[in-house]
Amino acid sequence: MISLKDILTEIEFKTPEEFKKYKAKHKMRPGTVVKVAGKDKVVGDDKPKGKKTKSKPMPQPSDFGGDMDKYTTALNKRMKDDEKPKGKKPKGDEKSSSDKPDIDPKIDKQMSSAADKANMKMDRDEINGILKKKDEPFADEVEEILYDKFKKMGSTGKKLKQKLDTIASYEMGIYDMSEKEYNQERKEVKKELDNYYKEQGLDESLKELSKISTRYNR
Repeated sequence: MISLKDILTEIEFKTPEEFKKYKAKHKMRPGTVVKVAGKDKVVGDDKPKGKKTKSKPMPQPSDFGGDMDKYTTALNKRMKDDEKPKGKKPKGDEKSSSDKPDIDPKIDKQMSSAADKANMKMDRDEINGILKKKDEPFADEVEEILYDKFKKMGSTGKKLKQKLDTIASYEMGIYDMSEKEYNQERKEVKKELDNYYKEQGLDESLKELSKISTRYNR
């Protein structure tokens, strides 16, 4: 009587190399028993073993009695579930430490304000240096320094802009005024700026800069 083993046995191979070459050219039924170098070998047993993952079958219309709305809803849900990353996130990974701010928001605001005041002081010192040169034109240079700041200065900025434009016209020889009036205008410009910077609490704000602490110098 021919056994099941005899039916599934296809051929004998003298060496594993012969078996490998044959299998590369021919499709062999999984479970087929062959002899390799005198030993029985089952086709398919040489596949690497790993964890088998159970997969739920895809929903079918018949599962819902032909109700296509329910079937579509179930199918969409299944597809979304399949797209979700597998595995659990390690505890503590929900929020990366890189998401934490390096500097306290309150301190950051103080530092930003102090930086603005430091830039304002640089402008003031540069303008005062220009205004001290009494025998040289100054309007264009001062206006260039304040060019993108007039709007932030409000009514003071608007007034200064008009005054500097008039002085610049005189310095170019297209507007007439006496030397006394010119020198007075120079003084007015300095006075307007001094009052503005004082209102901004410029010097006091700069003193506060040295008191600000961050996590870098604790």
